[in-house]
Amino acid sequence: MITIQDIEKIEKYLEGKLSGAELKDFKQQLRTNPELAELAENFKFAVEGVHVYNRNQLKANFQKIQNEVAPQINKGSGALKYYIAGGAAVVLIALLFILNPFSKQNNEESLKTDIPIENLNSGDQPGQTEVNQLERPQSIQETDEIKLSNEQPAHVKAREQNTSETANVYDKDSKSEILESPHIDSPDDAIAAIGKINNNESSDDVPEAHFSSSKSSGCAPVSIHFTDHSSLSNGLITKWLWNFGDGRTSAMQNPVHVYDIPGLYTVKLTVWSRSGNSDMISKEKLVHVHIVPDAGFITDPEIVMANRPDVQFINKTQNITPGIKYSWDFGDHFGNSTETNPEYSYSDTGSYIVSLSASTENACVDKSFRGILVVPELSCYMPDAFSPDGKGPNENNAYQIAAQGFIDFYMIIYNRLGEVVHESTNYKKHAWDGSYPNGNNDHIEAEVFIVKVRLTGFDGKEYDFTKSVTLIR
Repeated sequence: MITIQDIEKIEKYLEGKLSGAELKDFKQQLRTNPELAELAENFKFAVEGVHVYNRNQLKANFQKIQNEVAPQINKGSGALKYYIAGGAAVVLIALLFILNPFSKQNNEESLKTDIPIENLNSGDQPGQTEVNQLERPQSIQETDEIKLSNEQPAHVKAREQNTSETANVYDKDSKSEILESPHIDSPDDAIAAIGKINNNESSDDVPEAHFSSSKSSGCAPVSIHFTDHSSLSNGLITKWLWNFGDGRTSAMQNPVHVYDIPGLYTVKLTVWSRSGNSDMISKEKLVHVHIVPDAGFITDPEIVMANRPDVQFINKTQNITPGIKYSWDFGDHFGNSTETNPEYSYSDTGSYIVSLSASTENACVDKSFRGILVVPELSCYMPDAFSPDGKGPNENNAYQIAAQGFIDFYMIIYNRLGEVVHESTNYKKHAWDGSYPNGNNDHIEAEVFIVKVRLTGFDGKEYDFTKSVTLIR
């Protein structure tokens, strides 16, 4: 983006006020910043247009003086004629030098080599050395135009003027001729002529669209970087329009686009030059987005009992292609398979993570993971007698069972009358010491009791166990 500081530097540069490192830095900016170079070009033409206006005014005033003074010179002496003519010429050259805003240029090098744009001197004759218009106080041709000469007949002057106007107005290849047109009678006319130059110089520019992509295929979603390589022989490309073929577009020069849906896509790029000329390139079926499998599976059963360790793995993968392949890992460091629906038997209890990898012929891969639990076989050992008086082994001082392979526990004990004498849901503290449940420390006499146990297995099922127990005193 052009800033106020850039504009001020352009003015100083055209006035010849830059030098040293500052001049060197600005030249580098002109070479690397096309927008800045274009603005400098427009400034250059604007100043030249105003200069042409001043020069035309000066020539008109001098012609007027010539018409008024020439008759008096012809009547005077020969010496007086030469003095007056010479003095007028000196005054005229001095005024031209003063009015030229670039006569005091101090820049180290010619502006012609600094601004990377078309030279204004497109009308120079072959064999002449190119001289930048911003550096010359006055060309030889301009000096010749204002020399004193015998006045031509009116009809000859009119014919030459009309011919010059026609050539200058319609010769669109010469910037200097447009600026030299007799129609430039004010600074506004000069600016208008500059606008005509800018329009004409790019009217025939036609860009050539071209681009490349970072890749042409991939597994969805795939991200692709598109790079513009369009060219233009004269001027700048100022606008881009990408059509990615999936209903989405971009106006960036080098966009990155993500394709989410599998398929073939045609990509188009249209570019425009500054003058509005355009070109379009279409690459049919440039992008191929491959389908990605959606891996998944279930197990039967979901919770495996150690006494029934066989597990059936059921493949539920989606987006299957003809060349899809599977790889199973059963998580116990031993078992694996490439079958679609394998069966496997675990040799030990524990928790395992099973993985399934599904891969297509286009190397598009997806993985699925699932945990499986192999639990001990549900079992329940119930003693048929106990002696809580402390006379026997410690294990017999309280009544307790031994169970495994369950997730919930419940035990209840009845006397012969059907009364509940003990109840527990805590497996770790379920032991009965043979006392009454109301906290009475009196011990129950020897008797036969009914013990019922209900266990809930890892499979969610309830298992009931019943036993007659004798209390021995």
